[in-house]
Amino acid sequence: MSNCLQLAKNVENLREYAIELRRYFHKNPELSTQEFQTAKKIEEELDKVGIEHKRLAQTGVYAELAGELDGDKVILLRCDTDALPIQEEHICEYMSDNDGVMHACGHDGHTAALLTAARVLAENKNLFGG
Repeated sequence: MSNCLQLAKNVENLREYAIELRRYFHKNPELSTQEFQTAKKIEEELDKVGIEHKRLAQTGVYAELAGELDGDKVILLRCDTDALPIQEEHICEYMSDNDGVMHACGHDGHTAALLTAARVLAENKNLFGG
């Protein structure tokens, strides 16, 4: 199996993980420069897979991961984490717990997708370089 196919298979195995993360971030939205709990959750998830990280400013999180194969290419993955000052009206089990704040912009999904990608890469460092 090619490295790309192996990574794709690993992503599919993390479908529920990604959904759970997205719902967590959707339920716990924070406005720009106030994403303290969001940053903490991101750091916790990075810690689980052994990815070292640093804070940028007060709420930004930066991490770097190197593959085990030879190579010097670099890929940057980034996401926004802030929510909007909008009252959520859609009733569901993971609706916003923060009155007047919601992820109407998709940043909850972006953050979940990025953390899922980071986990896949951390668990498969033997498949890439750089």
